[in-house]
Amino acid sequence: MTQHNASGAATGPVLGLDLGGTSIKWVTLVDGEVTARGKVPTPRTGVDAVLGALAGVATEHPDARALGVAVAGALDPVGGRLLVVPNIAGDWPARAIGRELADATGRPVSLANDARAFAYGQLRHGVAAGASDAVFVTLGTGIGGAIASDGQLRLGYQRRGGEIGHMPIEPDNGRKCGCGAIGCLESIAGGRSLSELGADLVRTGAAPALAEAVDGRPELVSPSHVVGLADVEPACGRLVVRAGRALGVALSGLASALAPEVIVFGGGVAAGLPAFRPHIDEVMSQHTVLVETPRIVTAVDGFAGALGAAAWAAGPPPGYPSPIVPGGH
Repeated sequence: MTQHNASGAATGPVLGLDLGGTSIKWVTLVDGEVTARGKVPTPRTGVDAVLGALAGVATEHPDARALGVAVAGALDPVGGRLLVVPNIAGDWPARAIGRELADATGRPVSLANDARAFAYGQLRHGVAAGASDAVFVTLGTGIGGAIASDGQLRLGYQRRGGEIGHMPIEPDNGRKCGCGAIGCLESIAGGRSLSELGADLVRTGAAPALAEAVDGRPELVSPSHVVGLADVEPACGRLVVRAGRALGVALSGLASALAPEVIVFGGGVAAGLPAFRPHIDEVMSQHTVLVETPRIVTAVDGFAGALGAAAWAAGPPPGYPSPIVPGGH
């Protein structure tokens, strides 16, 4: 049963679920503190199986008063639908999974984009807690982001703001991005792009050390291979310099426009941030001359997305739709 404090606000545990292509990570959150965490494999047999896995985790936490679900892609939080879900098979737009999950578990459900959820969790309970103005960048397969001002997450028109990965960096002669545009930041510094560019080096014989690391198999190249070999393999080093400078250009523009106190990096590729930092810092030192250079921090925690989903469940950002309640219409 949901309890309330003296001011009438709901209290008690909430459950955050981070729905990824490989695993569903979860945390329970009580008064801003993570009390438990874990993960289960993401089923690969369709929407019903995934919903069953999410509901199964919720069943193991009957005391959780509300659920938050973070997922990559575009979503309709009012209708409870996931419109674009990369890396998880199924006809997602045809299903109102928010409502289905609420009905299956008997608890309110909030859906959130994973990058926005990451930012919200860090703003409320993580490395950006207490910051008034912040920029969040998630470096993973792609590049996501979010912006906070006056201590609140700013979602933008139709709640679509924060697409930092699709800022144009090389619009005239860059690579085609997954979004269809040319020269986006993601097409230079995203994990998938680093892997693809590294694979090209292996195919052309331009990076012997990289080829040796993956036994000559281009399909095995990962971002960690490219970043890890940057100091010993010149071709990998050039990719890292290019990615770091591209990040520096994007962050310089954001810093000049928004004057954030802090820039927070997260995501699987953020572990390689030390390799990018000298190039980010060089560009930012040249182009953030009218504002205070923000400090840059990382939140490399595999459960940061689940933390954000739990924070969302505890209370969505101002202006965001209310949670989907069981039996609602």
